[in-house]
Amino acid sequence: MLFGEVSPSGKLPFTVARSADDYPFFDKDASTITYDLWHGYSLLDRDGKTPRYAFGHGLSYASFAYHALEVRLAGDVIQVQVSVTNASAVDADEVVQVYVSFPGIADERQPKLLKAFKRVHIPGGATKTVCIDIAVETLKWRDPATHSWRLETGEYTVHVGGASDQLISANVRL
Repeated sequence: MLFGEVSPSGKLPFTVARSADDYPFFDKDASTITYDLWHGYSLLDRDGKTPRYAFGHGLSYASFAYHALEVRLAGDVIQVQVSVTNASAVDADEVVQVYVSFPGIADERQPKLLKAFKRVHIPGGATKTVCIDIAVETLKWRDPATHSWRLETGEYTVHVGGASDQLISANVRL
């Protein structure tokens, strides 16, 4: 890696905020604490704050461009297809991340949730088409009034990119 023979491709599994004030309250002396929906990139998205390092941020000797996003419903699966171009001369891996935003009418939900990801190797200067399926079943929310899982109908937005703050989007109706 030091000599550029292999490109790093790890991604952050958490979000680094710009300020300690951007994190939820934390009591170092507490034996338990509840964060509910609002922590990590979901909290920063809700509050409109830009992270120092977004969820999925990573370092590489290559740079990638996302384009030609297509999203369609096929039975009980959302099929996501995107073209990813390695815009450098260095062969490298990229982790394609797929987030979903919900209609948010029936219940309060996070602005977007990571639902799938796929690591792909892309030679320098090449473009690969990446296909990822998301089961509609995974988009359900728990209704406390009926004690059941429900699927909200409406328009969902599918976001795809290399980190939670570098996304292209397309809509699909369920």
